[in-house]
Amino acid sequence: NAHERNGSRDFTDEPEKVQHGDKFPHQLKFTKVNLTPTQLYFDVKDARTTDDAQITISLMVFYHMNDLELMLDTTQDPIGDFVNALAADVMSFAADKTYEAVLSRTASMCELSTFPILTSRAKAIGYLIDKVVFRGIKTSSHLQDMHNKAVSNAARLRLESLESEQKERRLDLETRHAH
Repeated sequence: NAHERNGSRDFTDEPEKVQHGDKFPHQLKFTKVNLTPTQLYFDVKDARTTDDAQITISLMVFYHMNDLELMLDTTQDPIGDFVNALAADVMSFAADKTYEAVLSRTASMCELSTFPILTSRAKAIGYLIDKVVFRGIKTSSHLQDMHNKAVSNAARLRLESLESEQKERRLDLETRHAH
């Protein structure tokens, strides 16, 4: 988030040749650091579940710098630090769950408490994580097809069960009215 700029300055490696008011190009270097809140899109690839499903979890992280001096003293690559910490948190999240359990807990991927490594590393380098947004989950097309079929079958069975219950209630009502 730093933008390097070149400016002019009134000295060179040969100060005896400088006259008052002389400027020499590219002698002054300064950097502009972006302090505005921003976001990072990141896909954590190859996370594994307990049933050995390989998944990619897409996230969006909103963050801002709150301590420039700490950042300058503790990291040369804050985005790299975020990416590594985010990957570690997602790997930990998936590692003790089945694929179905990960799918059923995606809402927790929007809670900062799910990302303790990210939030702690950010704080250690002068940043605050404002929010993490779960953007989706991907897996192999074969596993996705199997999951889609399972969801479809479960929905079909629920509907059939509901229809069966309604039919039984109707028969019960008809039997009661007949007596």
